[in-house]
Amino acid sequence: MEQWRSKEVARLLALVEAERRYYQDLIANLPTPLMVLSIDKHLVYANRACRELLGLRYEDIGRMRVDSLLPSPELAEALDKRRACVLAMTVNGIPLSVAVRLTRSWEDPDTEEFLLVLESSDEGGSAGPAAQSWEVEAAMLGATALDARLERVDAGDRPKYRAFVEQASGSVGRHWLQYRSADGRTLLCLAESDGRRAKMLELDVTERHQEQERERLSEKMTALGRLASRVAHDCNNALMVISGYGEEIAAALPAESRQDLQAMLEAAGRISALMNQLVLLTDRRVVRPALLDLDRYLGERAGAQTFRPGAPGAMVAIDAAEFDHGLSALVERANALQAAYTISTRLIDGHRVRIEFADDGPRPSEADLRQSFEPFVGSLRGSGLGLAALHTLVRLAGGEITAHPGERRGAVFQIELPRADEGIAQERPPRPAVTVLVVEDEPGIRSLVRKHLERQGYTVLDAASGEEALQVSAAHRQPLELLITDVVMPKITGPDLLRRLRAQRPELKAIFISGYADDPAVHKLAEGSGGFLQKPFSLVALSKAVKDALGQ
Repeated sequence: MEQWRSKEVARLLALVEAERRYYQDLIANLPTPLMVLSIDKHLVYANRACRELLGLRYEDIGRMRVDSLLPSPELAEALDKRRACVLAMTVNGIPLSVAVRLTRSWEDPDTEEFLLVLESSDEGGSAGPAAQSWEVEAAMLGATALDARLERVDAGDRPKYRAFVEQASGSVGRHWLQYRSADGRTLLCLAESDGRRAKMLELDVTERHQEQERERLSEKMTALGRLASRVAHDCNNALMVISGYGEEIAAALPAESRQDLQAMLEAAGRISALMNQLVLLTDRRVVRPALLDLDRYLGERAGAQTFRPGAPGAMVAIDAAEFDHGLSALVERANALQAAYTISTRLIDGHRVRIEFADDGPRPSEADLRQSFEPFVGSLRGSGLGLAALHTLVRLAGGEITAHPGERRGAVFQIELPRADEGIAQERPPRPAVTVLVVEDEPGIRSLVRKHLERQGYTVLDAASGEEALQVSAAHRQPLELLITDVVMPKITGPDLLRRLRAQRPELKAIFISGYADDPAVHKLAEGSGGFLQKPFSLVALSKAVKDALGQ
């Protein structure tokens, strides 16, 4: 037999240690209180939930006996006789059910210990243990008892569950398996076997598993977002030139000659919308929250046949344009499945509003639902980036979105958003034309903005860098009322330029433009007093931003 190399052995031991640490961490953070006692009844281990329940400090572990923590003659007798049982008792006024199991030490398999699982129970009687324990013999495999347990396991996990029980009952040692139950919970099964019988302990770790899934999705979206932000920055500069000059040309053409050019502009618009969704995945997209009367907003878009209003007068603060894209993705998904759908709203505790989007298509699998908010998931046809972007948008608005199977068919998507105060800022009237300084290192965009503003009657100065802008300002002896500048530029950034110009011109207004949403400076500016335009922007949006800035 070929001998293993030392590096391979070391790698295998490292993997085993990593897995052991994973399950130790999992147990340490379980919401179920667990404690381990030595044979002489000293406390060896207590997870966080147990320490909080009993008011223990971490330094108490190893010094205290169970008699002072859980004073009970029945428990003392069970430990003396090394008997597995479930007991009911009251500790610090809290009724508890305590499951007792004799096990072996994780650190030293030759040492026996007691595992206690605690759960609060109702005043009227015991609610049963937080963990289920059972035993299985090798001769029982494939028998009715095991088949009955398999009925409580999700169909997709039954083969690995059966294999786990066979392995656990037929070989000496400890084993563990994380699997899904038929009712959708995530369970952790710990087994200890002497080769003939296996003692099984099942713990509900659904909350911990969901938290890990959220962390995993967040890490994946963060990595994707960094890439998306850089791609979007370069694409947005090019799109700005294409769409801007396209609008200029279209305005100069007679109406009957604009059809082909309009098709080009619409294609550029679709790419721009895709870039906006791509950037939204970063969690750093500059969103423009608006106050929406939710029932009115959804009623206008969904229509009476599909919308069931239930939150009259409730206002939410969310980017309306991006929210439209997200809802469209849900509709596209239902249409791709040839499914009918309904949208409904209702108030939750008076402080939050729930939107429920339910379809009657095929009932999705658990795997589909776990991936439903990941970009371009093939099994969720029609979603593309839309659902992933909606997931991010809802979180940026302080809400939460979840998906689960319908009772009999289809899927149900639930969006919960915090209610917002009323009061929407009104558009301000424009002021007379003034002198504007445009600073942009992309020549095509700089020239486009200058030409458009000059046609609007403004006097326009321009510069390709922050240094040049300072020189232009110093040479210009007349008033300068508005600065339009890119955020990210070499040497002197847009914010730095504004600070230096305001040292000489304190009343100077500013509009920042950027296609690079990954820069933290963008978000500080968007939240501050300066106006902001995300590239690519339309010439109409530019005109409105200038009027708004000068009206402040």
